[in-house]
Amino acid sequence: LPQKDRQTLALKFNNLLASPGFSTWLEGPPLDIAKMLHAPDGKPRISIFSISHLGDAERMFFVSLILNQTLGWMRGQSGTTSLRALLYMDEIYGYLPPTANPPSKRPMMTLLKQGRAFGLGCLLATQNPVDLDYKALSNIGTWFLGRLQTERDKLRVLDGLEGAAGEQNAKFDRSSMEKLLSGLGNRVFLMNNVHEDAPVLFHVRWVMSYLTGPLTRTSIKALMDPKRAAFGGITKDAVEVTAANPMAMPGMAAPAAKAAARPMVGAGVAEKFAPPAGDAAEVTYRPHLLRVGTVHFASTKAGIEGSRKVRKVNAILPEAIDWERDLPPPLKPEELGAEPAAGAGFAALPGFAMNAANYKQVEKDFAEWLYRNERADIFTCPSLKSFSEIGESEAEFRARLSQKAREARDAVLEKVRAATNKKLDTLEGRLQTAEAGLARQKTESQSAKMQAGVSILGGLLGGLMGRKRSASSALSRGTSAYKQHQDVAAAEDKVETVQQQMQELNQQLEAEIATLSQSYDPTALVLETESLKPTKTNVSVESVALLWLPYDARGERAW
Repeated sequence: LPQKDRQTLALKFNNLLASPGFSTWLEGPPLDIAKMLHAPDGKPRISIFSISHLGDAERMFFVSLILNQTLGWMRGQSGTTSLRALLYMDEIYGYLPPTANPPSKRPMMTLLKQGRAFGLGCLLATQNPVDLDYKALSNIGTWFLGRLQTERDKLRVLDGLEGAAGEQNAKFDRSSMEKLLSGLGNRVFLMNNVHEDAPVLFHVRWVMSYLTGPLTRTSIKALMDPKRAAFGGITKDAVEVTAANPMAMPGMAAPAAKAAARPMVGAGVAEKFAPPAGDAAEVTYRPHLLRVGTVHFASTKAGIEGSRKVRKVNAILPEAIDWERDLPPPLKPEELGAEPAAGAGFAALPGFAMNAANYKQVEKDFAEWLYRNERADIFTCPSLKSFSEIGESEAEFRARLSQKAREARDAVLEKVRAATNKKLDTLEGRLQTAEAGLARQKTESQSAKMQAGVSILGGLLGGLMGRKRSASSALSRGTSAYKQHQDVAAAEDKVETVQQQMQELNQQLEAEIATLSQSYDPTALVLETESLKPTKTNVSVESVALLWLPYDARGERAW
């Protein structure tokens, strides 16, 4: 950016940071989507964000922020066909308009287009379908539609349904769909899934609710206060805000006594300086020992490898180094300055810290310490033969395992269903053959009965009229009718046997599905811990230096 534009942007940032209303946005837990989806123990979590108390600009700011955070989290996941997470937004009106281009529109469009490939589902609700972008509607596969108030809403919905069907190469009958939408009554809804052959009408149950209504800010605070500690959020007290008082009289604050000048060190001693946060004339540099090393871990069995940067900062006291207390590094080593801030004072430096040979010994000792003490603990899941990445928390690993468990379960269930369906197809063929045989036997039995009856009736009439007929013929036909009756009973038994086999096979399938679902339950997965140890060749010391850290007149850190 040109210098003028940079200055304008910097002034806007300063005004924003100095605004009293902006300090509220610095409170609370960080907007980490992975932590919002899973608790520290790995269990799924439902995170609800209420923005009803915000103004329009603040609502747009937050919605755009969370959508972009969700998009960044999504792109860090692996592709999957199982549902990993669900983003639900009640009343999308204004955030996905058809013509305007607010900050929320672009990430929302990307989530609708790409979310399914990463296992992210989007559930959007609105009372104004006409105010939604047509391209977004064409990317939605499942619709739940109630009675539409205006003709414009119905036309927009029909356009969206037709576009969604076109995206999936599915059939769409616009005229019949229009008739269904026009005929929807109270508490009657239409579900249209592009993967199904036809839409489905369903009724919702009548439910009496004794709830008081939407939660107020006071109610939300009462519910969240006992749980805030679990998020590890940042409170207002933890945010350091320093601003000069424009009403303070100049020259009234007494300056602190100046410390000594910069000590001289021996040749070969590397010096690093942390930049002071305030006026350099008000700070004093104190000596510290900075050690930076890299440890590389690798496991062929787990198929993982990674490196860890180790930074140690210890105060240099007059008599020795304070090895018991590690200080947080102020900056990355490459960001530390090579020269002190002008006007700053220096504390006394012990003589042993001026000798370069002593730093060589520290480098050797630090390499040995890293080899003996640094370990990378990883989690393993024997049942799924999976290993966590280096630095991956248990909650993150469990979340990834739950997705893998669902995918493994779905794959096994697909095989089981395919094998069962193959057996059912065979039994279905047998059933059709048995039913055809039963129908044939019934026809033959009915014919035999009629012939036997006719023969007997003819014999009786012949006897009455003085005609003689053979009794053996009537007996033969009666015997044939009896055999046909037995054949019908046998055919019925065969049909019943095949039907029973099909029923038992379906019951076995249900039992096997229940067993598999339980065995792949993410909450039942047992995790073990393994510790990776580096080799000496995988340990390197990058820097051992004299680090000067600034402190104010009260002895508090000033970096």
